[in-house]
Amino acid sequence: MQESRQSLSLSDCLVRNEQTAAESAGSESFVLDLTTGNYYALGEVETYIWSRLNGESELATIADDVCGKFEVPADVATADLLSFVTQLVEADLVERAVQR
Repeated sequence: MQESRQSLSLSDCLVRNEQTAAESAGSESFVLDLTTGNYYALGEVETYIWSRLNGESELATIADDVCGKFEVPADVATADLLSFVTQLVEADLVERAVQR
């Protein structure tokens, strides 16, 4: 198993793959994997999370921000965030940021 596919933790920072392009349409987005040609539709919360995957924010911080912005319980925000970003990692749309 590749390192980027190991279990994610809330202390991880993720960064979007450079081989992706995203376009917003209102509160939703579409992400295109330029390598495979696959595209993904993101809802409002997913779009917000995608915008935060810049390699600088820990997943815990993003989960906290989702709680405040979308008024969801912390356990729900955390579980949904980890599920979503795990799917992004598995699709090679994001990876762990290199710590400096």
